[in-house]
Amino acid sequence: MALPEAINPDSVKAEYANGVLKVRMEKAKSAKVRKIAIAS
Repeated sequence: MALPEAINPDSVKAEYANGVLKVRMEKAKSAKVRKIAIAS
């Protein structure tokens, strides 16, 4: 499975239970939302 570039590959965790595969992954720090102040 190919991961998007914005994902931290070290954070990927998967678990399989009762026929359901759960895959959890975190965004890379560079992809997280940042607030930018705008002077008006």
